[in-house]
Amino acid sequence: MPLPLSADTLDALPEAARSFYIPKDGKFVLDAPIEDVTGLKAAQRAALDEKKKLDDKIKATLGDRSLDDVAELIRKQKELDEQALSKDKLLDKRLSERDAEWQKKYDAVAAYKQKYEDRELEAAIRKAAIPAGVDPKDLEEYVIPLVKHRRVKLDGEKVVVLDKDGDPTGLSVEKFFTETYRQEAPKFYQAAGGSGGGATNGNGSGSRTASKGNVANDMNDLIGRITSDPDALKQASMGKLTVRSA
Repeated sequence: MPLPLSADTLDALPEAARSFYIPKDGKFVLDAPIEDVTGLKAAQRAALDEKKKLDDKIKATLGDRSLDDVAELIRKQKELDEQALSKDKLLDKRLSERDAEWQKKYDAVAAYKQKYEDRELEAAIRKAAIPAGVDPKDLEEYVIPLVKHRRVKLDGEKVVVLDKDGDPTGLSVEKFFTETYRQEAPKFYQAAGGSGGGATNGNGSGSRTASKGNVANDMNDLIGRITSDPDALKQASMGKLTVRSA
């Protein structure tokens, strides 16, 4: 979306682009060299005014003029039409070039903003997850990709915890990892007094398996397992985790 040249308040502008605006005459205007198209607009208006006058003159004098006079008036009218159209095209071209240039700058800012949000979220997750007992071996490979943007997001400068439906919970990141996520994904937590390495499969080997067997009740159950357990995705791709037949 092209950036506006001015706005009454900064809140009306995209957050990533607000730094490009400066206060001026009670508004916030784009701080950038912009080609003055006032002359083109004035010339366009003058051409349209002249065309209207010519139209009125033709109507008023058509019965009193010779064919040569009428032909000359028609020629001038066509010339003025072409001038107005040419100025319209030139104005549109200049505005399109300006919009395209600022769109590139806006896209660059948006990409930087995404990297910034990722960095801030990952730092908040690490700070809260390790003290809560998340296995460091699983944190980078599994927990951060599963939780970032899905269960925690950045709202301005604040990290917000979301429920499974994407709605804010009001929980702190620390409480989310200490209580909520421990119940949802205990396999990523170290056993009390253990040395880590992830949840075991019951025989002490340390390998993960699907916690509810190798047959999902339905497609939603299958998707839920794949989302919360990376090993479930591997099992599904190998045909070891399937959906129960109706």
